[in-house]
Amino acid sequence: MNDQTCEQNICQKVGDLTHGLWMNWTEEVNKLEREAIENALFATENNKAAAARLLKMNRTTLVEKLRKHHLSHKYFCQRRNLNRSIYDKPCANN
Repeated sequence: MNDQTCEQNICQKVGDLTHGLWMNWTEEVNKLEREAIENALFATENNKAAAARLLKMNRTTLVEKLRKHHLSHKYFCQRRNLNRSIYDKPCANN
């Protein structure tokens, strides 16, 4: 095996390793982002404008991220109704 082939093999292995690390990193970032969005919408009773302010982003950016993470109004209503007290108003069925 010559030096060039050895170098190519090492570069390939390093590339595979960094690609794997990058994929794990993006998965973790996506999980954290989704969790932050869920918590903000729950805290603001599904008010997107208020949740966006809480997350320090534009409302349109929040809407794009909701689509990205497949989060819907119905999901938040179900979550809120599971955690609500007798004093909370129920989520409207839209």
